[in-house]
Amino acid sequence: MGVKLELLSKNLVLIIDKLIKDEKVSKLIYYNTNDIFSRPDISPSIIAPLGETERVLPYPFDTSFTNDERTQIHVYFPDLDFVNAENAESTVVFFDIVTHRNLWLFSEFGEKLIRPYEIASSISRLFDGSLPNTKSTVGKLNFLSLKQVHVNEEFSCVRLVATMTTY
Repeated sequence: MGVKLELLSKNLVLIIDKLIKDEKVSKLIYYNTNDIFSRPDISPSIIAPLGETERVLPYPFDTSFTNDERTQIHVYFPDLDFVNAENAESTVVFFDIVTHRNLWLFSEFGEKLIRPYEIASSISRLFDGSLPNTKSTVGKLNFLSLKQVHVNEEFSCVRLVATMTTY
């Protein structure tokens, strides 16, 4: 079953809210150091002051961005195929995990890890196939693939691709 167009915005906001409230994801995108998981917890208000996030965004990465070293997650619908005027079929969701090249590798408890892959694993586990239930929208995410994407001279991306359907 496809997704009603009226639910696209609500589902995307639910995804973003769930990402910024997850402690592991928050630490991975906020801290640019080693021993990330030993650092203090991150309040969603730090990642999303006044409700607007600067680290988890509902649109593609600006490929001209090179201002600082950071990690961002961009969650969006790259394109939609319509069943009719009110429903989209096989709604594809991109999770672009864009990381400055200096931040890809980090160490945790003496073990070397790759940040974008740790984030992708956390996203997959976090959603485990479903979106949060609310009165207005219920959806399911089915993860399909993970791809490496070149962004610019400073940043590279791991793209996690999922389809979203409603129950």
